Amino acid sequence: MPSFSTRGLSQALTFPFRDNKFLIACLVTFSMFLIPIVPYLALRGYSFRIMKRVLQEDGQLDMPEWDDWGQFLKDGLRLWGANLVYSLPLLVLWAGMFTLYALFMITLIAASAGRESDILAAFSVLGAFFPILMAVVMLVMLIFQAVLYFFLPAANAHLAAKDRFGAAFAVGEWGRVLKANFGGFAILFLLSVGGYMVFTFALQFLYMTLVLCALLPFVSAAFIAYATLVVDGLSVLLYREGLERQAAEADGSR
Repeated sequence: MPSFSTRGLSQALTFPFRDNKFLIACLVTFSMFLIPIVPYLALRGYSFRIMKRVLQEDGQLDMPEWDDWGQFLKDGLRLWGANLVYSLPLLVLWAGMFTLYALFMITLIAASAGRESDILAAFSVLGAFFPILMAVVMLVMLIFQAVLYFFLPAANAHLAAKDRFGAAFAVGEWGRVLKANFGGFAILFLLSVGGYMVFTFALQFLYMTLVLCALLPFVSAAFIAYATLVVDGLSVLLYREGLERQAAEADGSR
């Protein structure tokens, strides 16, 4: 049974650079600065095709041709839509946090204007606990975001494997695959967090330099394209290995 190793990691990190198709991916991503959302959907759809090829063919990561933009948009919309559904609780928490902040600011403005009322008095009491509430909400958001980013790769790979939107929500199915290769997906999560931190540091460095800040859009586009392809590529390799481990365990129990 093949196992995910440094060879698989090396394949995932290097396959985008095998030919000039990665330049097209960068151009597509760069166009997001001009056209919102649509280019990103095309990029995710392109990545979706890569995942399907790994699952249906020889398990190798390759850059396909950019030859079916309509299908790319359709598949990208399915991936983006599934991820959006899973992110709804996080969006609700963001909305709640900003609502609390707005109420707090309204209370301060009204109090400074000398407009007192029972409602404002109640909000003033709430304002005393505002820092604690914000800290709790931020902590919950951080935990939820970490859990979300940990399991989304398995859900996305399962969507590609079944080629159905609803497959992303078949938690029992992709959850067993994730469990079979838990360590691999944990490594992917840590690599994703580390890559994001490096990217954030690089952006801050470019932003602080007068000349290099002009490179921000180009660096951002290249990173988004590369990170999308690598994360989805590594996700499907881990998913395929999880399936193989499940099959091996089933054969061993017979």
